[in-house]
Amino acid sequence: MTSISAKPSPPPAYFSGEESEAFISCRSLTTVTIPQNVATIGWLAFKDCVNLTSIIFEGDAPEALPRFGVSPFAGISPDAMVLHREEATGFDGSFLGLRAHWF
Repeated sequence: MTSISAKPSPPPAYFSGEESEAFISCRSLTTVTIPQNVATIGWLAFKDCVNLTSIIFEGDAPEALPRFGVSPFAGISPDAMVLHREEATGFDGSFLGLRAHWF
C-alpha cells in the first residue's frame, strides 16, 4: 500500500478514536488523503511512516489528538508536506509542525 484515499461517510474509524495507531510504522505509505468529513486524527495514527511525504486535506484542518506532546505524524519524512485547499481553515502555513501549502 502506497496511498490511502478514504471517501466513506461517516469517516472511517482508523482516522480517529480507538484505532489511533492504525497505520503506525507503515513504511510503504507515501501519500494520504484526508476527506473533508474527517473531524479528528487519532494519536500516533501515522507515526513512523517514514516514507509519507504528502498529506492532502480535502477540507478544513481536523482536530489532531497529540498526547504527551507527540503528533499523529511523528517520525514521518522530514520532507513531508501538507496540502490543502486555499479556502481551508486551520493551517496558517503549517499543521502540527509540517509545512502546509494550498493547492
